Amino acid sequence: MHIRGIGGEFGLTLLHKTPNQSPDEPDLHVQCHAKTPLFIMEATNAWLEWPDVCAFVKELAELNTTLNGKAEIYGMSPSDFTLTITNLDSKGHMGVSFTIGSRSHTDNGQFKSCVTGGFEVLPSEVEALLSWFKAAITNEPDT
Repeated sequence: MHIRGIGGEFGLTLLHKTPNQSPDEPDLHVQCHAKTPLFIMEATNAWLEWPDVCAFVKELAELNTTLNGKAEIYGMSPSDFTLTITNLDSKGHMGVSFTIGSRSHTDNGQFKSCVTGGFEVLPSEVEALLSWFKAAITNEPDT
């Protein structure tokens, strides 16, 4: 799934679902990437907990319907993944904000790196994102 807008793009790929508490409520392992005029963040992985994904889908559905408010989801490690979709004004303009990061390990330490950015999207991109997340939490193949 790719969201493209004015000044950037953001993508998510579902790697797999891992039953944590229940096979019917698996955590999602995703790969994400982003691009703006200022930087490109190559693919990095993040884990999303089932209750957080369900809450995000509910918020995103409301935002998609009303074009008002915001929807946010955080990875299990918030510095690895954060995605916020919000209305920018009363005219239906929508914004995507994100943080994508990872850790590198050396013999003597661990170092966190992340980028934060955002861009404007059309409401149709929000609807596409909602469809992707809905498919990810069902048993549909090829999400």
